[in-house]
Amino acid sequence: MSKKALRGRRTRPLRRYSPRILVVGEGKRTEYNYFATFAPHCKRANGPAIVPRQPRQTGSPVTIVREAIRIREDDKDFDARQGDRCYCLLDVEPHDTEKAPLLNEALELAEQTGIHILLSNPSFEFWLLCHVKNANSLKSSLADPQAADKALRRILGVGKRELNAGESRFGKLVERARTAASAAREIHCQHHAAVPDVRSANPCTTVYLLVEYLLGASETPP
Repeated sequence: MSKKALRGRRTRPLRRYSPRILVVGEGKRTEYNYFATFAPHCKRANGPAIVPRQPRQTGSPVTIVREAIRIREDDKDFDARQGDRCYCLLDVEPHDTEKAPLLNEALELAEQTGIHILLSNPSFEFWLLCHVKNANSLKSSLADPQAADKALRRILGVGKRELNAGESRFGKLVERARTAASAAREIHCQHHAAVPDVRSANPCTTVYLLVEYLLGASETPP
């Protein structure tokens, strides 16, 4: 067969790079800034390429999942057949009783549409805490995101607001991502071993599953 005929049979160019991992956070700043700072730390040959994305709209967890769907559809390079995945980071926030049914709806929508959910209880701030505290000191429940932020501020001297003053502010935290993943895994798999649902496990986060995959500690994406 001629080269011209072969070119005519191709429906899309062959990919010569790693799987794309889209990450969409519940907020517009914290999750995005963290993973944008983390991205250079997890580059490796043939490894997944992390692509943080900011949602245009925020609000209920259902809105965030819909934003993740839109972002995935708008990404012209996204191809699930090549191993690409889209992750949505959601907070449980157990103090907000009105959020529970919306979170359940968001999880159902995500399952129906192929969006992968990573939960944090009470919020993403707990994942940040895992960078600066060991597992033994992370077992006490946290009432809400503000409690997690106050704990972070006591240790670092700065909280979420100061960290979000610039992406570079997360630099010292992401350098400890492996340590954070180890602490979060211990909390999830040992302290909450009898509570498989993160919505009922406080404090807890499954963000570590994605971080371990991105760092090469796990070959299987969560």
